[in-house]
Amino acid sequence: MVGLIDIGSRRVPILRHGVSCAFPGGDLEDSVPSTVWFGARRIDLGRDLTGGNTQQFGTAVTTVGSLGTGVKCETNSLPTGKPLWGALRSQRYRPATLLAMNADELFLATLQDLSERIKSGLPAYDILMSAALVRKLLLDDTPLVHLVNQRRKIRLRFTINNRKPPSDPPPILWSLQDGLDPETAHRSQPVEVTLDGLLSTPVFLANGKVLTIKHVVLYVANIVGAVHKGSARTEEARTLEQVSNSLQVGGYDPAVRTLQAISRVVIAGLEPLAAEVQRGSF
Repeated sequence: MVGLIDIGSRRVPILRHGVSCAFPGGDLEDSVPSTVWFGARRIDLGRDLTGGNTQQFGTAVTTVGSLGTGVKCETNSLPTGKPLWGALRSQRYRPATLLAMNADELFLATLQDLSERIKSGLPAYDILMSAALVRKLLLDDTPLVHLVNQRRKIRLRFTINNRKPPSDPPPILWSLQDGLDPETAHRSQPVEVTLDGLLSTPVFLANGKVLTIKHVVLYVANIVGAVHKGSARTEEARTLEQVSNSLQVGGYDPAVRTLQAISRVVIAGLEPLAAEVQRGSF
């Protein structure tokens, strides 16, 4: 979001860089804008920006000037290399003032939120809540990724460490944890998989039961409490619950901690789609 314009009692977001946003007085009753907001900064049009003056706000240059009885707002693009979802997390992003978020904006903001929640040393709650974001992206009835990629048709591939559960003999408990991510695996054998391949990747073996990424995400989201706090009703969920109640890994529930590696792989795999969304958003 570039900024906001007050039009009477309505606050309209300026969502695109490099695009003029004109609000002629004839379109809306009482529609002459009185205020332009850029993040937390309020500019009085009648006093601060008459005559099309140019103002500098951080790294973005914004020109605001009168256009008949309305206003015209233009901005340059974000600094080179700064991702859009980074801007969404900056001080310029004020969710309470958005009228609505489209699927593209929600997708980018979700990726940024996910990246913030999996940093090392965070409370367990932050990591737990990443399951809700991964579920929204990949596992909802209509996954957000499919909505965003519907017209773009980006070939989605995720890079995982090709590590299978040991089988000779099978252990009572095996947990892949950081070994899922080739960047953090002790013995890395990177392999690309599809979305279905990612979701079916084994990350736990417990009491002879193989548990996949899909099982872990849905368990943490729907049973542990990222989305719902519920009862374990499936064999997979009950097995994960037994594991959670029996040990911790680095001070975390093992299923919750696995979300850190899962999320890193998801974010990396969705970078090409995020880059395409970002280009199309300006």
